[in-house]
Amino acid sequence: MDGIQAKDKVGKRLFRHRRLVEDLLRGYVPGRWIGQVDFGTLRPMPTEFINRSGDRRFGDTLWLAGLRDGRRVMVIVELQSGGDPKMAVRMAVYAGMAYENLTPAAKDSNGRYPAVLPLVVYTGAQAWGAADSLRDLVDGVDGLAHYTAPRCYRRLDLCKLARDDARQTNRLDLLARLTASGSLSDMMPILRAAATWFRRDGDDEEDRSLFWAYLDWVKVLLPQLGVGVPDADANVVMEWSELMDGLTVLEARSREWPREWLEQGRQEGRQEGRQEGRQEGLRSLLTRQARRRFGPLIGERVTAVLADMRDPTRLEEVGELILDCDTGAELLRRINGKPG
Repeated sequence: MDGIQAKDKVGKRLFRHRRLVEDLLRGYVPGRWIGQVDFGTLRPMPTEFINRSGDRRFGDTLWLAGLRDGRRVMVIVELQSGGDPKMAVRMAVYAGMAYENLTPAAKDSNGRYPAVLPLVVYTGAQAWGAADSLRDLVDGVDGLAHYTAPRCYRRLDLCKLARDDARQTNRLDLLARLTASGSLSDMMPILRAAATWFRRDGDDEEDRSLFWAYLDWVKVLLPQLGVGVPDADANVVMEWSELMDGLTVLEARSREWPREWLEQGRQEGRQEGRQEGRQEGLRSLLTRQARRRFGPLIGERVTAVLADMRDPTRLEEVGELILDCDTGAELLRRINGKPG
């Protein structure tokens, strides 16, 4: 999967979180109708559209919300990392196919089709250059302008939102600030703020899932900044109470740690060795480093492996492996003498 596909996949996951979409609508979409939305009714809809010819189209996300007077609104959310000259055409097609595939139960209480908000969330750094209205793409011919639908869409530029002096503090703002960040060091305070904010609201499965989607979003952004991040080890599953440890793991995996990190570790190990026995101090240090880089489960398994290791040279080699390996699984294989 290339970088664009990975970004699209994670982006779709992000905007399948109801609270993120709610914050988007509340904070960044104008109109008195927003005040009439019953956000308790906001729910995702299928995004596989099939027309009468059997052609399939897959959109990013589609949401349906009820207004307090019984009417309904559809919100189409499309993510774009680059400008698309045909964006207005695509959004018109998505809206038409959404209507065509709408079930009777999804219509308004009066049987009419719900109003639609086509929304493009732009995650790119370059200025958007595509037309926002279908009318801007169609030749103006006298007598036919009436039949050219003024189909347009609303666009949210995440990087611009992040630079807005009057920006808000909500879930979409956190995503915008991550998207506009120029380095991992810029991203880490944002992630820590998100973890602290979500934890303050209690152990909530939805916000926990959204937080991990933020982490995955960071992982797909980092290669654009020249920072490689390997996939998380599948065996490392962290609980909500360990989210802050997860941030440290991500930070370590960014490969921004200098090579001096290992030498500093050796010095700490020597100090501990003088106080409590050099070997025990090194084992303790290596366990902490493995936990910090690959998570608590890998740290526990490294502890068990090192328990009977007495060769100081071999212990230092493990320190090198902790720095060089990309995943916890690779680390364990190589400690046990198996090829990486």
